[in-house]
Amino acid sequence: MFHYTRNVKSAVTILIFLSASWLSACESNSASAPQVEAPPPVQTTSPQESDAEESVASPTDMPAVNPTTEPASLPDPTSNPPEDQEQAQSGTEEVPTPEETSLQAASTTSLAFTTLNQGASMTLQLDKPSIFIAGTQDDIEALKTGLADPEITQFIETVDLNTNWVVGIIQGPIGSSGYGIEIQSVNQMPNEITMVADLTEPGPDQMTSDVITYPYHLIVIPKNELPENPGTSWSVYTGSNELLAQESYP
Repeated sequence: MFHYTRNVKSAVTILIFLSASWLSACESNSASAPQVEAPPPVQTTSPQESDAEESVASPTDMPAVNPTTEPASLPDPTSNPPEDQEQAQSGTEEVPTPEETSLQAASTTSLAFTTLNQGASMTLQLDKPSIFIAGTQDDIEALKTGLADPEITQFIETVDLNTNWVVGIIQGPIGSSGYGIEIQSVNQMPNEITMVADLTEPGPDQMTSDVITYPYHLIVIPKNELPENPGTSWSVYTGSNELLAQESYP
């Protein structure tokens, strides 16, 4: 019994010694082992950030600016490009210069005239307002056929056509009586005679008839004031500047 107990104690002692030696060896190995540093964290960069970084130039890459260089001139925003100027010019109506206006006014002559007869015919066969000019006997013969109104041609035959012109303005046809026409002015310009006529209507208390009428006004212009000029244009306008009739004579 004594020997068994002694052997157990010896064995325990040996185990304790071996455990202590093993622990001492582990501590020594851990102390002498080299320290391994953890790797640095890896930074991740997106493609957009990488492109942005590459596009940013360093101060040394920036071109030098010459302070004496003048800035480039900017186009005037109020000026039109050449094409716009051509369009603007093509769409703009030309305004006569003061010299042209003065020349036109100087070349316009007011002609004197007298009334031969004024009335309303019911025998004419015209479909629109008309002008006729008589300066020769042949003109009277033509008017006798064209107008078919003996009263008008009788008045024209009383005028000496060697020294005078007879001009007639005829309005119509109008479907009522009481209307009239009256020449107010006659103006001469190069190759053109212009007249202004007033158109009158029956008054509120005037008696009228439902008949077709042709109001007319016959005037006489001395030939010494209006020499014959072939290709002259004769025009008559209303007071509101509306063209009433036009004719070329002789």
